[in-house]
Amino acid sequence: MHENVAKVRATLDWIETAVDTGKVDMDGELAKMLRGE
Repeated sequence: MHENVAKVRATLDWIETAVDTGKVDMDGELAKMLRGE
């Protein structure tokens, strides 16, 4: 459960950054986490 919450938070942080900066390329660490690595 906690791992899934962390993934959602990281994803939302990425979305917030993308909206604020216009930078939409996915961070490598976020991509790894979402893949479960």
